[in-house]
Amino acid sequence: MLNPREDFTAIKPRGNMILAEAVGGPKCTEAGIELPDGYEEGPARLRILAVGPGNRTRDGKGFIGTGLNPGDIVGHGASTAVGVMFNGRPLMLLNADAIICVFDEKQIQSQIKVVQ
Repeated sequence: MLNPREDFTAIKPRGNMILAEAVGGPKCTEAGIELPDGYEEGPARLRILAVGPGNRTRDGKGFIGTGLNPGDIVGHGASTAVGVMFNGRPLMLLNADAIICVFDEKQIQSQIKVVQ
């Protein structure tokens, strides 16, 4: 996993685009049933690495920000994402409008249980 504070100046999302990496969830249920790779219940989770400036205002003199920040863990629905390899790691460029929620990482960590 990439460090969200890492410098991504080589990839600068434009407009309303974001650069993100996939974040894996728990690989088994509370009952101990192992989930197959690629199984996602609910929205796919991403960690935002870089955010574009947003859409231009109507007068074209400024930007309307996305409300997203590097390091945010977000959920996204089905969208058109462009795959990018950066330092040998798979990343995605996608439209910020595809983001359907921002997860509270502290609450998520407190709800994850290690199942043996």
